[in-house]
Order: sequence, then C-alpha cells, then structure tokens
Amino acid sequence: MFLWQHYIIKKEVMTTEVKAEELKSKLSNRLYTDSLYYDVKLTEKFSKMLGLQLFSKLNSPVSPEEFLVLDVTYSNPDICQRDLAKLLVKDRANTGRLLESLEKKAFIKRVVDVKNNRLVKRIVLTEEGDKILHDVMDKVLPVFDKVLENFTEEEIRFTKDILKRMRDTYKDIVELQI
Repeated sequence: MFLWQHYIIKKEVMTTEVKAEELKSKLSNRLYTDSLYYDVKLTEKFSKMLGLQLFSKLNSPVSPEEFLVLDVTYSNPDICQRDLAKLLVKDRANTGRLLESLEKKAFIKRVVDVKNNRLVKRIVLTEEGDKILHDVMDKVLPVFDKVLENFTEEEIRFTKDILKRMRDTYKDIVELQI
C-alpha cells in the first residue's frame, strides 16, 4: 500500500470519528426540557393551574373538568358516555364519575335511547346545567382572553392548527383504551 493511500484512509477514519463525536455531542445535549413536548406539557400545567385557581376563586359549583363535560355536552346534544369519553380523552370510568357528580347536582340527566339496536344513555343538559355553563363561561372567558391578548388571530389559528396536527399524529400512534 502506498503512503498516500494510508494518508487518505487515516483522514477518512479521523473525519468519521469527528462526525461521530459531533453527532454524539448533539444527541447528548438534546434535553427533554428543550423539546416541543416539554413546552406543550408545561403550558398545559399552567393552564390547568389557572383553571383550578379561577374556578376556586369564583366559588364555582362545578370543577374545571365538570365544566368541560357541560361544554362538550352543550356542543354535542344527546351525546352518549362512550363518545363523551373519546372527546375528553378519558376512560369511561372517569367519565362516569364526572357524569354521576353532575347528575347529582341536577346539571345533566341521562336518558335511555337506542343506538345501532343497543341501549345507550344519552347525556342531556338540564336548564340548571345550561344556566351554570353560561354563567361560568361568562366569568372565565375574559380571563382566558387576557392570556391570549398578546397574540394575533393569525398566531392563534396557526398554533391551533399545529396542535391539531400533533393530536392527529398521536391518534395514529397511541392506542386509546376508551
């Protein structure tokens, strides 16, 4: 083997080692706290804390989760428990507990119906539930609007689009047990 061939081989090995080290460095410097997933999770935690504090301050007759059930039920009249669970991304047992609590407060009622030749319980807002939903909504929306006032409508639409695309991707990967 000629000397120049040794030189080329040695240079290729060194270049490969440098690239491997660069890659290793990039991977080791990649932290979860630098990821989009972390930012989304952190934002979700702050949103949840804001909701809990706000509902507590308002002495709301419903929790943030119960409010969400009322809102989804209002938006999807006569929804059944299984479909509600899918929209809330909660298992049916947790959804059932939320519904039981709202039913005891007389904010919803469950009506037996037939769907695809099977008995299902449809969830219906009562007049009191509708009133509570709108009363609470009137009080919490200004606070949520305050959070978004530093963003343009275009930025809000863009962010919602990105988050929806992420959810759609997750739906293809995650096996939901609902």
